[in-house]
Amino acid sequence: TFSEPMRVAGEPRIVLTVGTAKRYATYVTGDQTNVLVFEYQVQAGDDAPGGIVAASYISRNKGAVTDLAGNACDLNFTPLDLTGVRIDNGPPTVTGVATTVADGHYKAGDVIPLTVSVSETVIAGSSLTLVLDTGANILVVAEAAGTQLMGRYTVRAGDSSSRLDVTALSNPSVRDLGG
Repeated sequence: TFSEPMRVAGEPRIVLTVGTAKRYATYVTGDQTNVLVFEYQVQAGDDAPGGIVAASYISRNKGAVTDLAGNACDLNFTPLDLTGVRIDNGPPTVTGVATTVADGHYKAGDVIPLTVSVSETVIAGSSLTLVLDTGANILVVAEAAGTQLMGRYTVRAGDSSSRLDVTALSNPSVRDLGG
């Protein structure tokens, strides 16, 4: 926002740091007003979990920004705090699998609760299947938005494992808040 209307020529822009990439918010509208509007469209591969950082000036970019009389203006400004504007193009990842029961021997019919932790908040209903070293496939589901999916392994007759391990993950349908 300027103290008086501005005339815009060319394509001024504001330098942004999106993650580790240099990007530009480009001029969209505002010629002959005191408010210039800039826009940045997220690109494939952008990832800024810590937010975006904006430069503190408008780059003329081979153009000009002047008042209506043609006088050059100060293009420095106090940048908006964009640290809360996060870009997440990566899927959630599994960070751990745990249970609340102690190591030991279990018989057919015993139930072992399993909790899968993921790297970021996922939407309720997200799920994936754990393949255990016993050959069992266990569906774990996020009952609410959060970072945990829950499931239950019921020991079957003939199951044997010195230490219950996850050997694979399959059929992931885990979606974060970004979709």
